[in-house]
Amino acid sequence: MKDLYYDALAESQVGWHEGTENAVPFIKFLLGTILAAYKDFEDRVALVETKLPALEMVRRASKNKIGRFNKQDIREQ
Repeated sequence: MKDLYYDALAESQVGWHEGTENAVPFIKFLLGTILAAYKDFEDRVALVETKLPALEMVRRASKNKIGRFNKQDIREQ
């Protein structure tokens, strides 16, 4: 994520000394980050919005996990 940030920032600064820089790559990065956070929030709200049995909550929370996870990871979601 940090690499993408710096890449977008660097791309947006090309031509700065000549006054021809283009902020669009950085703006797209920021909007993409906001959209990803919103989707993550929406997924988390969906888990608690409907009162699901504990087993189903664990299934849904673990559905998008990659690799190992523990009880604390499930509680956080």
